[in-house]
Amino acid sequence: MLQQGTTTRSALQIADRAADLGATLGSRASTDNSVISTRSLSAQFPGRTELLADVALHPVFPPAEIERVRSERLASLVQEKDDPNATQCWVRNLPALYGRT
Repeated sequence: MLQQGTTTRSALQIADRAADLGATLGSRASTDNSVISTRSLSAQFPGRTELLADVALHPVFPPAEIERVRSERLASLVQEKDDPNATQCWVRNLPALYGRT
């Protein structure tokens, strides 16, 4: 979601700037952390750092994108519910995550 745009750049502009720098830009989040990363040649450090800062400090979350991601996640949860391996994994790991009741 962070790469979907900032207050100064669209998603396409972010991708174009990363390509211009010969850089990769990635972001991900899990239940306990979030990561934004970039890689490029060291000569491109100032440009990639500025791009990373823009993405980290000025994100915008368009409602259409939020709804798209929400729908994808809900579909994934429905699929997991029907997967015995995923269900047993959740059941087995719940005590480790939340303690025994």
